[in-house]
Amino acid sequence: MSMTLFAYLDSTPSLDEMTQVLTHLGFCYRHTLPADERWNYPMHVFGANDFDVRVVYHAGDCGCGEAVVDTTTRGNSPNDLARLRIVLNILVSRYGGAISDPQQLRRGMF
Repeated sequence: MSMTLFAYLDSTPSLDEMTQVLTHLGFCYRHTLPADERWNYPMHVFGANDFDVRVVYHAGDCGCGEAVVDTTTRGNSPNDLARLRIVLNILVSRYGGAISDPQQLRRGMF
């Protein structure tokens, strides 16, 4: 089972800024998915070799401040969830915003 957490950022960092922050957290840039009919902007994918964790940065429309970061892990151990929360807490503390856990929202815990 995989876990997913989102961070909705108050500001829109550049890809270079996001790459720098995530590199310090042990992630490396993998590739960029082009804009399509669902998302009008590219999505930048980062991964960590020693973890089954993926981080996707949706820069969105820079003029509207629609930056979103989604994190996904293949495992469901407490360590996997902690890793996701650490990454997102660092990004939110740096760029402002809020973390969302879709599983807790479905269970009515927020």
